[in-house]
Amino acid sequence: MFAYVRFRDDNEKRIVPVAACKHLKPNDTSDFNPRKWYKVFWKDETHCDHYHVRSTTEDDARKATEKRTSIPQRPGSDSSYSCSSNEVDGSFEEKKNLVLCEGCSRKPEQQVAPLPSPSIPGSPEVAHTSAREADYVPTDGEVHLGKGITIPEGLYSRLMSTKSETRFVREAAIAIYSTAGLLHKNVVGKTKMSHGGDPDASAVIQGKGQLDLDRPCGAVGSGETCWLCEDFPAWNSVIHALNLELAETAPGTLRLHFVPNSQKEDLMTAAREASVILSSLLCHHLCIQEVYLECVFSTNTPAPQPLFPISMRRQSSSPASRSLRKLRISESGSLVYRYCPANASVHLDLRDMDAVIGLQTLYVDLGRFSQCFAAEIDALLERNRNTLKNVEIFEARPAQNKLRMVEHLAACKVLALKSLEYGDIAAPDVDGMVSLLRGPTTLKEASVKPVLPRQLLLIAKALETNCCLTKLTLYVKTRDSVEELFAALEVNKHLKELFLNNVFYNDLNSSCMRAVASALKNNKCLQTLCMSGLNLPGGEMGQWSRALSKNDTLQLLSIHCKDIPISDVSALCEALRVNRSLKKLKLSEVRGSEEERSSLARQLLEGNCYDRVHLGHWTEPYLRVLSPVLASSDAGTTELWLSNIGELSHDSVSALFNALASNKKVTSLKMDVMLEPDHRVALLCETLKKNRFIEFLSINICNGNCANEILRALTVNSGITKLEMALRVPAVEKTAAAFSDMLSRNSAITNISVDFDTDDPQPLLEAYAQGLSGNRLIYRAGYGVRGGSYIPPSLNVPVRRNRASLNRAMDFVLERREDRHCVECFELFFGRSYLISSLVEIAEMSDVEARVGVASAENRRQEKYMILAGVVQRSVVCWPADVTQIDALNWECWRAIARYLKVADICLQ
Repeated sequence: MFAYVRFRDDNEKRIVPVAACKHLKPNDTSDFNPRKWYKVFWKDETHCDHYHVRSTTEDDARKATEKRTSIPQRPGSDSSYSCSSNEVDGSFEEKKNLVLCEGCSRKPEQQVAPLPSPSIPGSPEVAHTSAREADYVPTDGEVHLGKGITIPEGLYSRLMSTKSETRFVREAAIAIYSTAGLLHKNVVGKTKMSHGGDPDASAVIQGKGQLDLDRPCGAVGSGETCWLCEDFPAWNSVIHALNLELAETAPGTLRLHFVPNSQKEDLMTAAREASVILSSLLCHHLCIQEVYLECVFSTNTPAPQPLFPISMRRQSSSPASRSLRKLRISESGSLVYRYCPANASVHLDLRDMDAVIGLQTLYVDLGRFSQCFAAEIDALLERNRNTLKNVEIFEARPAQNKLRMVEHLAACKVLALKSLEYGDIAAPDVDGMVSLLRGPTTLKEASVKPVLPRQLLLIAKALETNCCLTKLTLYVKTRDSVEELFAALEVNKHLKELFLNNVFYNDLNSSCMRAVASALKNNKCLQTLCMSGLNLPGGEMGQWSRALSKNDTLQLLSIHCKDIPISDVSALCEALRVNRSLKKLKLSEVRGSEEERSSLARQLLEGNCYDRVHLGHWTEPYLRVLSPVLASSDAGTTELWLSNIGELSHDSVSALFNALASNKKVTSLKMDVMLEPDHRVALLCETLKKNRFIEFLSINICNGNCANEILRALTVNSGITKLEMALRVPAVEKTAAAFSDMLSRNSAITNISVDFDTDDPQPLLEAYAQGLSGNRLIYRAGYGVRGGSYIPPSLNVPVRRNRASLNRAMDFVLERREDRHCVECFELFFGRSYLISSLVEIAEMSDVEARVGVASAENRRQEKYMILAGVVQRSVVCWPADVTQIDALNWECWRAIARYLKVADICLQ
């Protein structure tokens, strides 16, 4: 039996089981006291308690619909409360009351309270004017409603003329409290107990009233762009306090990122507020297609503190699905190596994963799959099996609960399965991946970390018949089954890249060496072979050299292991005299005397293969032989890696940097600077000022004075686009100023990463943020600091701004938008390589198509320059040649002029 009840707190009518009512055991539908107070139990997603209502009859209910509800008082700053366990326990003892409006023996599908007929006397449509009349006197254009509450006179007049009672209450409440203040509230300012919801959801951060949480998404059509893509910087200025971030990753596509800060004083309040904004954005804005969240999975591990739900769809909305392109979810505090303080137990709970469709990229990072959560992820994989292209699963400590749907991913191109690799931790389950490799599949790249010998054997067997996989990355714990892997490569005809990493630096025995040599000799498709963490037996590199002499497909061979004897390196280099397809041979930690190194350098020079062999950092013996060659126009070396230049002689450094100043082939330079400023540092700075062809610089600086000089040189450099820098210097004012000035004035760098390895990095971080604020080109910026350092919130703001400008430039190239702002952004990035690379990556264009598109966009800019610049509205009218000189300019003349002008050159008042 069920009872039809009305809750006193918010007048909400609901049908509840009679069993939920205390002290009510009716024998029939009329066996209840309409004047008696009852307790009723109500449970929803976030609350469970007994609540009460005032007793009434059906006539009372009709009269209540005609009665004007008084305007509530403005809630004070202390009106919010936390839903602690003590308060919940105490509220059980508080007397709650319930009224039975009528009984019913079955639960109808839907029932609403009847509304009075418009013809009934005293109805709201008839009596709304008299019911609202009051002795309110406007003062200074405002109407005082009482208790310090005032509203503008015009708004008051509009409210009083409203015919609908419900609309009057709604608009009056919004006028007094604002939309943000009324979120999850009813008109009396209390939480709707019958609806559930967060009891303190309106206690939001300062400035949240600036956010229009209810404004619908503007991207209703496929070719439309949401207003949030323009307004997200203003939103970030408010929501950054909750560790929330919006960024435009592609034209018209936003990413919503949340990683909680465990150092916040009130993590409970921050989590509550973040859940409100996260849910609102995800429910309202389909333009948010990428979601990065750190949360807890309620189906995985019970949380000791309350969970604040994140919803991806409105509960009352008709669509039962929510489209996403990329979903990245990490479990809060799940991994043993993460710092997890006691207050980090306040979690956000991601809901509605069963609604996600159209997913292309999925990344899951958690401690261990429970049975329920594994089933939930399996359902997600099954629902998106035809759209998922990239899947990465990191399960720190794999258990017996496995994912069953991996083998059914019909469109997957990249699959990575990982876990912690140390100790006796189990390896990730690869059965699904092996099933994909055995059958017809679209899988192009696969990665397993770590992989056990029996699993490696299964993968090797699958490679023998696989005809799709092109890249394979494996982290092995032992050398077992390595022979079988390379034996499979002898018959495989499609794998192009193999990365074999040994976790514990195991020795390769003679049989493994022979297997590798046989694969190099017989394989006809492998182009890249990288092996690291291996100890190679000495004296057996000759068989690899003979195999390479007969190989004509391998382009890169990289061996990263400890102490390779120089004699073995010399044997490998002999193969380069015959093998012309191998473009790079990378070897690290070569062991040999100075005389042996000089002999090897001469061998490389005589064999004309010095530019194809990379022996780690260049030492003094190499520099003496090879530095003079860099000055030649025929020099082919593209990468230079120098050790501490303080350990090199002045003559060698002088010869090297003098050659680099005019070299056009070297595009990558790595070095360490660990000395006081001297002639060598001065030569380095001059090289950085003059060279325009080095695109990548990785530099480690351990002296403050050197840092100042190098930063000044980088200020005027016009070639380096990617900079990796380690500043292991004191954060003094002079260095911070030089760093900030370099960032604001440099006109080439677009990608930067800085490691601040100092006791107090705060001044340098502030200089980093200040310098980036004046830079319009850097769209990727990273940093590294010691734990506990404060990161300025403004650090990422310029990067997001510049990324948005790059998207506007792509909009103009792709002809999605054609306005002055897009053209200005296009002019900013025109001629830079990363505009091409961004079109290739995001718009999925080929390199040729991207270059043609950029050239076409520049032609359109010149043709429509006068219109885009705002000089004319539609076109330029050319008068006869006998009028005036400027009037005689034809269309080709105007276009020629536009070649030397930018839209930004014309200022609009």
